[in-house]
Amino acid sequence: LDDKNVLSLSANFRDADRTRNEFSTSKNMDDMQNLSSVFTSRSGEDHSGYNFNLSLNYSAKFKNPKNTLNMEGSFSRRKDNEADNIIQQSFDPNYIPVGNEFLRNTYQNSLNDRYDFQADYVQPFGKESKLETGVRATYKKNASDFTSDTFDYNHNSWITDPNLDNNFTYKEQIYAAYGVYTGKINNFGYQLGARLEQTITRGELLADMNDTFN
Repeated sequence: LDDKNVLSLSANFRDADRTRNEFSTSKNMDDMQNLSSVFTSRSGEDHSGYNFNLSLNYSAKFKNPKNTLNMEGSFSRRKDNEADNIIQQSFDPNYIPVGNEFLRNTYQNSLNDRYDFQADYVQPFGKESKLETGVRATYKKNASDFTSDTFDYNHNSWITDPNLDNNFTYKEQIYAAYGVYTGKINNFGYQLGARLEQTITRGELLADMNDTFN
């Protein structure tokens, strides 16, 4: 802005995307070491998301170089979306399928936000004493939604499992303030200070449309 007031802004963004597939086979043998059964499992994972950070900084200079004011505000967000699928099948010793394949899809979406603000001020009193004060505030909100679907061959459709599904939200607020006075009497230096802090947290789990836990 000018020689005594400086304002800076920074931002960054990172995108993430990955895919992973796995296949495994398990063979069971009887006491005579003959093949008794075979079990196969295939799984796939698709993940996408991003990180975003924004920061704003301000600093002020006064006639006395020891007299300073610094403020900083920031915002960050992380978003993740993940989809997984599992296909499992049992076989007899002749590799003939036993029963239907077990099919399950799971989906997890999360969104994490964070806000921060901090201000620090220093006021000198002569050469040997000064007052330092500051405040800080933080707000966090983390939300996660998990869904699991299993294929039902009797109904020929995907069925959501209410025992596995959940929607969880966590919120946290932190407020703090401090003050420190530094002085000197002859050859004796001293500091007097105090700090106050308050934290407020809240968690909410929605197991289904009717249940809420705090």
